[in-house]
Amino acid sequence: FELPPDAASQIDAVFAQLGFQTSLSMVIFTGALIAARIVPLIVFSPFLGGESIPNEVKIGLGVLLSVVLYPAVAERVSLTPTAAIPFIVTFAKEVFIGIALAFIVSLVFDAARIAGSLVDAMAGAQMAQVMVPMLGQQSTIYGTFKFMLAVTLFLTINGHHWVINALGDSLVLLPVDQFPA
Repeated sequence: FELPPDAASQIDAVFAQLGFQTSLSMVIFTGALIAARIVPLIVFSPFLGGESIPNEVKIGLGVLLSVVLYPAVAERVSLTPTAAIPFIVTFAKEVFIGIALAFIVSLVFDAARIAGSLVDAMAGAQMAQVMVPMLGQQSTIYGTFKFMLAVTLFLTINGHHWVINALGDSLVLLPVDQFPA
């Protein structure tokens, strides 16, 4: 057994020996599509620290989750578009799905913050606002309290596990290589 001179061919040979019928470029394209769905959810999720966590850490976590969730789409790698225009359109679709999932997740936390702001408005404490680093903006005292309570309850009931499971399910229900019907 002799290894080819370039690295991509060597990696393709290792994949072939392991029983994978794919190339490195297909794995990279598919991984990029998975990351395009996951990274917006991670970046825009308030339960991951909001503005107080650097975006580099969030992107790293998104790439790590992409690697973990790769087996969910491993059998469809050969169907991933490799031409420029179809890949860009598919990439945009994945980013849109990621932003939509982030919006759905953040609705719970925004509802809690707004409920606390309504309590402050009814109590006449609307003018007392504090800076909330997780939101990157000012909020009322009860709004901040209810937001922090929602984050604590979310993490206590393993809501972050539900989000990861929903990501895995979304990769099966809405495959990265095709548009929804």
